[in-house]
Amino acid sequence: MVKPVSPEPSDQPSAAVVVAALEASRGSLMKSIAGLDEAAFRARPAAGRSPAEVLAHLLVTEEEALALARADPAPADSDDEGRLAQRTVVPQIIHGLLARRRESARLLDEGSPNELGRRLGHPRWGALSVAGLFQRLAAHESEHAGELAASREQKTAPAL
Repeated sequence: MVKPVSPEPSDQPSAAVVVAALEASRGSLMKSIAGLDEAAFRARPAAGRSPAEVLAHLLVTEEEALALARADPAPADSDDEGRLAQRTVVPQIIHGLLARRRESARLLDEGSPNELGRRLGHPRWGALSVAGLFQRLAAHESEHAGELAASREQKTAPAL
């Protein structure tokens, strides 16, 4: 279990700023997968993950962030990503993403400045505040949305 670290106010954006970033990143993600059928969601590029695997990764990552922010002793198991992507239909993964995002927005909207400023130690992203954790989550999701969009563009680009 990751232990909280000492407070530093440097990464404490407001809840409204973070919620807006989460909304923007989710919009980019949904745009990057719009129109894909089940086969396209499951197709793995030569390098990287399939869109279904990316969605499962993002779902588990948000579940981990929520668990960490709530000081939940049993965060999501990142090994679940592969199983989730393989065994779950894509609409169900998307439904999970939407549900977790509602939980994240609620946590931010209802959190006091002290709660949102509480320092955490994330296993990959290091020390940050609760608000900073969700701001980093939005950036992480945007990165993956960009990768998915770029992958689609490569597949639809005309041959020279």
